[in-house]
Amino acid sequence: MTYIAIAHVLVTSVGRYLQQLGNHWGHITSVTLAVLHGVISFARKPRAAEWGADARVMLDAERNTPVCAISVPAAGRIGGRTSTLRHDVGLFAFREMPLTVHWMDR
Repeated sequence: MTYIAIAHVLVTSVGRYLQQLGNHWGHITSVTLAVLHGVISFARKPRAAEWGADARVMLDAERNTPVCAISVPAAGRIGGRTSTLRHDVGLFAFREMPLTVHWMDR
């Protein structure tokens, strides 16, 4: 089963933040970037037996609001990915703090 959380992050420089997130994570994992779309894959760690597949973060710009969708194969992993994403967006959007992030489970 795949667990998905979707967030709308209210920031002004959508394209720039998507590119910065992709470049930031591209140093440690597989990233595919376009101007207003990105996919970041987090490979399964060998010691995480309960986590049988990769996690993915999909980033899209929608009406000047980045939409972030996180899909993970284990329910216990969604909280860690959502907090990591919120933290990392905050690294680049620090002038817009506090960030408004609305997470919805799907």
